[in-house]
Amino acid sequence: MNYEIRGVREGDLPYLAENLRAADVRELMATYGHTRFLSGLERSVHLSEEALVGLPSGSPHPAMLWGIRQFTDRAAIIWACGTPEIFKFPKALVENSRTTLKRWFVERPSVEYLMNFTHESNTSHHRWLEWCGADLLPPLPMGPLGENFLPFTIRRTKYHV
Repeated sequence: MNYEIRGVREGDLPYLAENLRAADVRELMATYGHTRFLSGLERSVHLSEEALVGLPSGSPHPAMLWGIRQFTDRAAIIWACGTPEIFKFPKALVENSRTTLKRWFVERPSVEYLMNFTHESNTSHHRWLEWCGADLLPPLPMGPLGENFLPFTIRRTKYHV
């Protein structure tokens, strides 16, 4: 089965908010301190320069949502969340993710780092980040609940651009 990447469409965010992986629910709870995930996803998409969804070809429903926002000359924030459907396409997920991250570096020639934080318990997210070339740093307490998050960076040099 093929996997496609496209921009966010009407209906994508409500579907994702209602069907998030348990690990993403926990991470978003720790990030926002509430369960109004739709408003958090809408805000993330609104603040992003680009937001994308990944889905099985022909499916009406996205399996993953991610985005980017450059916040200094040298750094951009990236973020992602998904449904359990992402586990059905691990190879396509990694390949498409790497292609997108490389494109983001190419389109932002001054950016040296992509970065953000990931909840300490979100181990499948950590594996995905490592496949994408991320360096995970020691945990820090963050968010309204003071839970541990791992800062991460992905260096431009990992993508040879």
